Amino acid sequence: MVELSTSASATLAAWFSQKPTFALMGEFSAGKSTLLNLLLGGDVLPTQVTATNMPVIWMTYAEEPSAYGLGHDGALHECDIAMFGKQEMQDYLLVKLAMPVDVLKRVDIIDTPGISDPRLALDALKFLGPYLDFVLWCTAANQAWRQTEKAMWTSLPEALRAQSILVLTRADTLKKVVDLEKVIRRCEREAGDLFRTSAPIAALTAIGARTDSGEVADQSIWEKSHAAALFESLDESITFATHACAGRETIDGPEAKKTKPPVAKKPAKTRSTGARKKSPKPASRTVKSDIKKTQAAGKNSATSNVYGLIDVISKMRISKKGSPSNDQFFDTLDHHFNTFLSETELSETHQMVLRRMMILERSDDASQDGILVQLERELEDFTVAPWCKLDQIN
Repeated sequence: MVELSTSASATLAAWFSQKPTFALMGEFSAGKSTLLNLLLGGDVLPTQVTATNMPVIWMTYAEEPSAYGLGHDGALHECDIAMFGKQEMQDYLLVKLAMPVDVLKRVDIIDTPGISDPRLALDALKFLGPYLDFVLWCTAANQAWRQTEKAMWTSLPEALRAQSILVLTRADTLKKVVDLEKVIRRCEREAGDLFRTSAPIAALTAIGARTDSGEVADQSIWEKSHAAALFESLDESITFATHACAGRETIDGPEAKKTKPPVAKKPAKTRSTGARKKSPKPASRTVKSDIKKTQAAGKNSATSNVYGLIDVISKMRISKKGSPSNDQFFDTLDHHFNTFLSETELSETHQMVLRRMMILERSDDASQDGILVQLERELEDFTVAPWCKLDQIN
């Protein structure tokens, strides 16, 4: 469990006293990033901010964007958003990101890294529990509410359950309404006493129903995505949290110091005892033009093998000709994915995570480009996730 210093605890308590706060939680590839974009009204976060090598991100409102890193010792440091995604950010307990986004005027949102391996999930986010009003727990609709999720959720403070929502993401993967209704009933039966309510969402479809300014352009698609019902449930939880926050004593938080985050020490240079060798060039995703080229380099880690699949999907997006039907599009995507699985040696854990990642919102309303961009992002997140190394096959 993360151990908090007295100073760090005081800082989190100060933030929590000033604004109602909820968190997005769930396992890796549970659709959190897409849901977050829907809540924020667009893809407003830098790509690096959504990567799983980032610490917890605490989002709040401000007219001018800014970022602050909270150290384990409680020190608050002003940092550059351009630094996001670099390894040095892991030296922070969490990062507070201020942005001019309307929803953040009402409530602070905390984005947590997706955790796939239960060995890393245990106690990983307990330190946040006292500083949350409620949680949106994201679970993929066609594999909803697994035992690993229940174990992690029930390890958090019981007080969170009263206003928390179990969000069934990627609802469009269940083609028949009756199938989705069965999943909702099962979740209510198995998790009904652990959440205030459960709500399905097809986030990509909902995003497609909005204009660039965030307004709903197609009401029928918006309703079909279940977004209206989810936002109504969310509004109820926010309203309750706002009343709870009004009853809290407001605490002034510390000011940030204008210092740079810690920089990892470079390894000491050693004296050469012979001819100078050329340093190998770093692996490039663009060099690995397809999966077979990746395999030709030998059996490497799961992360390096996935680069080949990322490259294939990237080329699908860039070189897509005409407007293929959704059936053709998904057949091509499935072909590339199945080829990757058949030609790549992966652990069962990695195969499970990647298969869940490929469960897409296959509706007529979902944007093909949006699906490919989201899939690229999640695959890139997969390659940098610390837990990925646990089941690495050499």
